[in-house]
This record gives sequence, C-alpha cells and structure tokens, in this order.
Amino acid sequence: MAENEKKTIPSVEGMEAHIDTWRDIIKNKQRGIFAFDELVEIKLKALKKRIYTDFENTAPWKMRECIYKDIGDYEYLYDGWKDLDVGGYWGGNGLSSFFKNKITIPERFEGKKVTLYVYFGGDSLVSVNGVPFQGLDPFRNAVVLTDCAKAGDTYDIDIESYFVWHSNESSLKKLECSFIATTDDEINEIYWDLKAVYNALFMPGMGNDYATLIRESLKEAFQYVDFDEPDFDVFKAKLRMCKKVLYDKVYNNPNYKCMGKLDLIGNSHLDMVYMWAYKEFVRKVGRTHATMLRLMEQYPDFIFSQSQAGMYEEMRVHYPNIFEQVQKRVKEGRWEYIGGMWVEPDCNIISGESFVRQFLHGVRYAEKWFGVTPKTCWLPDVFGNSYCMPQIMKKAGMKYFVTHKMGIWNDTNPWLYNSFWWEGPDGSKVFAAVPPTHFIGSMEADSLKTNWVKYTDKDTIGESMYCYGWGDGGGGVDNEMLEYVKRYKNFPGLPETKACKIEESLENMRQKAIAAGDKIVTWKDELYLEEHRGVHTTKAALKKANRYCENLFREAEMYAVIAESYGYEYPTEELALAWRKILTNQFHDSLPGTHITEVFGKLMSIYDEVIETGERVRNEALAVIAEHIGYDKNLGKPFALFNSLANAATTKVELDYQDVDIFDENGNKVATQAYTKPNGDKKLVFVAKDIPAVGYKVYYKMPAAKAPAYDESNGKEIENDSFKLVLDDNATLISIYDKKNRREVISKGGKGNDFRLFEDMPGGYDAWDIVATYVDREFELKDGIVKDIVKGDVYTMISIEKDVLKSKIEQNIIIYNDLDRIDFDTHISWHEDQKLLKVFFDVDLQTKNYTRDIAYATMECCSYRYNPYDKAKFEVNAHNWIDMSDEDYGVSLLNDCKYGHEVNEHKMILTLLKAPIKPDPKSDRGDHYFTYSLYPHAETWKKAKTLERGLEINHPLVPVDIKSEGELGADNSFITLTSDSMTLEAVKKCEDEDAYIIRMVEKKGRSVDASIKFFAPLTYAAECDLIERNDVPVDFDGDTINFHATPFEIKNYKVKIK
Repeated sequence: MAENEKKTIPSVEGMEAHIDTWRDIIKNKQRGIFAFDELVEIKLKALKKRIYTDFENTAPWKMRECIYKDIGDYEYLYDGWKDLDVGGYWGGNGLSSFFKNKITIPERFEGKKVTLYVYFGGDSLVSVNGVPFQGLDPFRNAVVLTDCAKAGDTYDIDIESYFVWHSNESSLKKLECSFIATTDDEINEIYWDLKAVYNALFMPGMGNDYATLIRESLKEAFQYVDFDEPDFDVFKAKLRMCKKVLYDKVYNNPNYKCMGKLDLIGNSHLDMVYMWAYKEFVRKVGRTHATMLRLMEQYPDFIFSQSQAGMYEEMRVHYPNIFEQVQKRVKEGRWEYIGGMWVEPDCNIISGESFVRQFLHGVRYAEKWFGVTPKTCWLPDVFGNSYCMPQIMKKAGMKYFVTHKMGIWNDTNPWLYNSFWWEGPDGSKVFAAVPPTHFIGSMEADSLKTNWVKYTDKDTIGESMYCYGWGDGGGGVDNEMLEYVKRYKNFPGLPETKACKIEESLENMRQKAIAAGDKIVTWKDELYLEEHRGVHTTKAALKKANRYCENLFREAEMYAVIAESYGYEYPTEELALAWRKILTNQFHDSLPGTHITEVFGKLMSIYDEVIETGERVRNEALAVIAEHIGYDKNLGKPFALFNSLANAATTKVELDYQDVDIFDENGNKVATQAYTKPNGDKKLVFVAKDIPAVGYKVYYKMPAAKAPAYDESNGKEIENDSFKLVLDDNATLISIYDKKNRREVISKGGKGNDFRLFEDMPGGYDAWDIVATYVDREFELKDGIVKDIVKGDVYTMISIEKDVLKSKIEQNIIIYNDLDRIDFDTHISWHEDQKLLKVFFDVDLQTKNYTRDIAYATMECCSYRYNPYDKAKFEVNAHNWIDMSDEDYGVSLLNDCKYGHEVNEHKMILTLLKAPIKPDPKSDRGDHYFTYSLYPHAETWKKAKTLERGLEINHPLVPVDIKSEGELGADNSFITLTSDSMTLEAVKKCEDEDAYIIRMVEKKGRSVDASIKFFAPLTYAAECDLIERNDVPVDFDGDTINFHATPFEIKNYKVKIK
C-alpha cells in the first residue's frame, strides 16, 4: 500500500470519527492539574520502564504477506521476502503474513532471563527453532526465550499473523516494537504489588475509609520510589521499603474482611466460527494453547480449563507438539479438560439424539486421549438451553451444568439464581450454576468484587465462580491476570480467592447446596434466554440441512443394523466420522447463523459431504434388505416403500415423475397424480396407507394405461370431503372449514396463511435478535394472486403468488383426498434487508396453554402474555410442531425445517425468514423451499396423533427398487413398539462392542407399559447409560423386551441378537 494511502481518511465515517475526536478534546479541556489517580498511573508507567535493565533492538524482520485460503494453503502476494522494521506497516483486509528473524544473545545478557518484545498487531503464533511456542495478540507482546541466557546462542523466530484478533480493528497493522531485553524480577514484583493495590481503589461499595486507606498507603509507598536515584542498588533498596509499606498497610491489614470465596477459573472461550472462518479458528487453537503452556512454565500455580473435544481434535491433528504438552499438563493436574460435549452446540435447535451424540463422542474422546471422564456440561455462551437437557446430562454421566448467558444478557427479567437444581420434565436433576459475571473476564479487583456483590447465594453456598481470561477469539489468560491472582488471595475488601478447577468449584458448591436443602431453588423449565431470539430463524438453509441430516442418519443407522443381519457390513467408523461433522456444524455460532459470509458456504459444503455419506449408507443398506423381499412378478415392476417410524404410516409419497400406474401388494390400482413442486421438479404423487412400523410394503409400477385425469379451474375456493378453503382477494385464507369435525378453523374476522412482513432492526446483534417491538413497523404487501386450481384423484391444489417488496412467494396449498392435513408447499425468492417474514393463523380456539414439540420432550407454554416472563417469551423454539387444543378440538401447525414460533392468544405464528446485514450482509438471500402444514383435529393433540403427523412430514417414506426375489413377505415390520407415546429415536451399533443400542423416548407425558419386538431373537438385553456403559441386565422374552416408562423418560437398551 502506498504511503499516502496509509494516512488518508478513507471514508465519510472515518472523517466524522476524526472530527468527533477533536470535539471531545475541546469539550473536555480543563486545567492541567493531575488528580491523585492520574499521578499514580504516571508513576506506575515510569516504574514499569525500570523493569527493563538492558535491551537490544532486533534486526529488521523478513516479511511475506499472503492470503490464507485454507488450512495449510496460502496464496502469496509476491515472490521472496520484504524487510519490515519498527514503524513499518503490513496487512490489509483478510490478509495474513509470515515474519522471520534470527535472535543472537549478546555477551552482556549471559546468565540472564531474556525476553523478546515484539508487536505486529493482529493475532499471531510464534515458533522458536521450528516449534510452535506462543501466541501474540492485543494482550501480550512478550516471549520469554530463556531464563538463563548463554551468549552467542541463536533463536530462529518464525511468526504467522492474521490481520485481526477479533473484529472492529484497523486492517492496516504497524510493527510497534521489536527488541530483546533483560528484566529485573524484583522490580517487576513491586510494580505489580503497587498496581494491584491501586486497582483496589475502584472496587464498588467500599466506602470512604477504604478509599482513604488505599490512597494514603500508595502515597506513603511512592515516597520510596525515587526515579532520580542514580545508584541502581539504592533504588532497589528504597523499592523494598515501598513494598514493606504496601504489605504492612494493605496486604496484611486485618480489617475490611469480606466473607465468602471466589473460585478463580482460568479459561479461554474459543468460537469455532464467528467473525472468522473455521480455518482461522484452527490457527487460534495453536496460538491460545501454546501461550497457556508458556504461562504454566512461568506461574507454577496457574490452572487452566478448556472445553470442546472438537477443538482438541484440531489441536491433535494440526499441532501435535502442543497436544502432547497439554496431555502432560492434564495428567499433572494443572490443565483441566472440561465439558462432556463434542462442541458447545446450539441447545434449542438440535434434536435430542444430537444431544446424546454430543456427549457420546465428547466423553469418549476425553477418555481416549486424556484419561479423564468429564462430569460437567460446560456451555458458557449458548443462547438458551432446552428443557430436555437435565435427563440427557444425567444419563450421560454429567453431575454439573454451567451457563453464563442469562445472567448477563437477559433483556427483560434479571436472572435471579446463580446456583440451583435444574429439573427436566422427567424429574431428573443436575446441579446448575449461572455465574454472576461474564466468562470473559480480567482479574482486576473491581471485577472480582462485582462478581461477589451480584452473587445471590452468599448466605447458603458462600462460594462463587469467577472466570478470567480473554475469549471468543481465544487468547486466554495473560500475565497481568496471573500477577493479580497471586496478590488477591487474601486481599482486604475481597472474598478469599483461589485458583481452581471448574469441577472442584462445582463440587464444593454442590455439597453446600445439598446441605442448604430447600433454600436452593429447583428450576423446572427450559433456560430461556431473553435475548438472541432470532437465532431460531437466521440462515434458514443451515437449519434445514441440520434437520435433514439428523433424520437421515437415524435412518441410515437403523437400516444398516437391520441389513447387517443379511450380510451388510455396518460402517461404524464412517458413520462416526459423519456424525462428528454434523456435531461440529451444530456449534453455537454455526447452526444459529451468527457468523460472517465465508462461514456459511463452508458449512453447507460440509452438509453436502455428510448427506452424500448418509444417503449412500442408507441406500446401500436398503438395497441389501430389498434383495430378500418377495414379490409377485405378474403385478409389474416391484418397489418397496420403507417407513422408519415406530408407528404405521399413512402419508404422501413423491416419486420422480414417470408415466406409470401404481398398484398395491394385492394388485389394486392406487390413485396417482402428477405434481410440479415450487422448485420445478415434477413428481408422481400418491398416498401410501398403513406402511408397517420400521418396515416396508411392496408396490408395483406398470406403464400407464392412460394419462391421469385432473381438472383445472379458477376461483378462490377449493374443497374435498375433509376441508373447504376460501381465500380473499389477497390470496389469504379467510375460511378453513373442517367438514369431518364440523368446525371453522379460522376465528371470526381472522385470517389464515397470512404472510406479514416487519422491519427487523434489533440493534448491534442483527443476526442474533428479534425484539418485541418488531410489530411497530409492518409493511403493506401487494395483493396476492391465485394462479390456478388443480383437482385430481389424490389432491386438490390452489397455487398462489405474492410479491413481498423485493421478494416473491410462490405456494401450493394442497388438500388430500386421503389425508387430514393441509400442506403449504412453499418457495420464497428472498431479497430483503433487515426484514422479518412471518405467517399467521388466527384460529378459533381460546386455550390458556399451547404445546411445543422440543428435543426429546414436549412442553406446555402460556398462550397469553400476562406477566413479564411470558411477555419476554414472545418468540420461542419448537421442532416438528406446535399445537393449540382444548378437550374437544385443536389445531397443530407442522413444519419440515422451521424453529421460530409465536403464539399470542388465538394466533399461531411461524417465523419464516430473517434478513440481517450483520455480520453477514448476504445472510439468507436467495431461494428457500419448505413445507408447513395445518392439521385440524378432534380432541387433544395426544389423542389426535399430532406427534405421529409431525414425524411423518419429517420422515418421508423411502422407495427402493426390488431387483431379486427373496424370502420376506410383501409387507413386514422389523421392529414394533406397542405404545404411541414412545418415539423410536435410534437403532445403532455400539461404538466399541458387538451389540446394538435401541433408544426410545416417552413424549406425551404419560406412564406407559409397553414392549418392543426385534427382527431376531435376543441373546442379551440391558439398560445402559447414554455413553453405552453401566449395563443393568433386563429380562427379555425371545425377541421382545417388556418395559415400563415414566413420563418423558428416555429408555436406552443394549441388545445382542442371534
């Protein structure tokens, strides 16, 4: 970059900022008399310079700038290396650079501690003599080369830098300093003694007496700091008197005792993606953890905690030297492997089975590589936590749960409990902590005091967790923090502090919570974050891909287990690897869509890879099974429809269009109809009836005798034996009449399928948030149009179009002759900025509560916003459906890939799309295809089989050609489950033994006695935990296990078959 480009103000915004700076200077002009605080800071800076006893500038650095394209892949901007000296510039948006230099120890440094001081800006990893050694970032510029230098020794220094550490930084970087120096440890200690006392001056609520003590002590101590003393030994002798004053007057002062304890947790939250791509996260792994290892050498009492198996795996692959050092520190007890999950995932969107796999892969990884079994679900930064989690945690061996977000970010109701028992819908409990301050923290006295002041359990538990260390972008603990750790152990005005492991702290608190009895509350609900409500919707394509993968791999594993009995080799390692990719993509800034543009494409490419694997395994397994299915050669070309659900399914089938007739297993012709989807794909549609649970039914194709007949017409109504639908001039539903139940679904004067567009400008966290005031500005939409009406033997359809500012909605509204739901098959070409699209159904029901389908459970919520808590929960998460029902009638709103929902009195609302501009200005723009369905029904959702309807729309039947005749019948069920309250969540092979896992969940809140029957006789059956251990043998009868399940209980069996 040219010199003049470096100095010019590049934009109007930059010019305004420049002017504002001068305004502040002029406005704040005052007499130039130093206050006491300012004078102390000046003297501290002067003393810090005296720490350096000798220094020598380095030679200019060799520099080679580049674009970091992917892990290990660089595109260099020029050939060879350029020189860069102090004051020189490097960088630019998105750029990385390599720097190298050779340091030779001069003779006068012999026997002394030598440190390299260098600051390039950005985020860097320093390698010494070819080995990754330490990170450099905005919080550190010192690299200790040796504690005892030998003259003439050389150090080859290589540095790899990225232009930013986090975000909102200048893209142009300057080499600020570059020298080696010797230091005086004693002066360094006294400097920090003074600074720690000075920082105590800013602790909240200490009163005038305390402030006077600190000021008078500092004033007296600085009398012995004589910067004009020419004799170095005399200077240091006086400094010792300074230290004595500090310890006599402050450090050893018996007054100002503060009850309680603070457990100091050194940590570094490291986002896998956020304002950087995953490839940059991998580099951050090396920088952050190399630095923590160096600090452990310098501070013998330093303890560090780090989470995420997926992060450690990247360390193992890309930084094996660092990984081996970490393994040793874990064994030594100074590095805590924390957290039982593979990554720290979003905890609202993912399925119950994904939760299980997070723990399954996370715990096993920790045990394999570190010899530890985590007992903590550590999720400091996630955006709320699902109600299902306590049971899953407990059955995965977790004793403790920690999250920080509600205590810091709630926008309506302050979070009230730092310690509590979290109880899930089944009654499982874990000890939970929401620390009162952020997981990113300094070690300054005021921050420590604030933690204790805010702590809610002073009298009952009396021990709070305080996390310190730089995070999000990594970095971790720095030297300043550790100097304070040494000095604030028993400091006047602060609680007693100690460096601690997380699980040690949690166990101490847990034991005190047990002793406190009923004084510690039990929380029986989800942990709803009153903030970041938009993450259920942003980057809709990611949500769709994740749900598809979760459902796909359920089927792939299930069919692979069944196929293994016919000779198929179950691909254990391939499935495990694919699952780990799914789990990694569920990270809490990945799946929620809260990341920069580059990240999205990479995540989608990973989903493409995973889907290829899942579909291939599923199809291979089904092909093996199909080889054993018998058929009647006289009925046509056979194919089987496979149903993976635990209930027999009657649902729609879409085949790629062929000019054929379809016949059932008895040779009866099945009604078919051509259908063109909103994306242009042409399908042949029919309704398959009573496809056996975890089984199949054979159908046949024959060349079509004649083209199927259908009627085309115009108008604003469609009707069949189940429903009559009426649209207004805007192509919005004004009536849905349920003929079978003789009920109008839409409330009087209300509307259904009412698309509404709102302004969505929530603030600085654009992609994260939806705020309650979104309703304040709604955009008037153009009238929609009815394109055509089609009526045939399978369905009747009315197609509509609506223009939405710069976007377009195309939708087929479909009612079926043999199904009792209404499908809304939808395509939206979305090109808005900071808009929010929702679809409303005003239903003719007055129910106090509605029900949400969530991971491994269902939960009731209030339909009305009577109190501040219900008002804050205006946008909630649900999976396959929500339902409003009274005892006689209800309406379920089903979907195949959406998560954001609202219910407001009689309005059922599905959030379809957001259009944030930060941090990704391209977020969600483009084509979206999805289906939601309305399912009016008699009685309650439990009796009306809403659970099954939601599963059917998300688990379509899979057609498989039959190419050879086998011994199995024309229909068959491989696994049967006798209770419609139980869902079959997983059938898989054990991770490390020749057995199978069968996992079921009770989802209707009932106690049930049921049985599950397998496709072969059993030789062994046991209940086990979710890590597939701790077997408790159970009785079985041939191929059947009889069992009892309590409401919302997970039943997890390990079986072996003949």
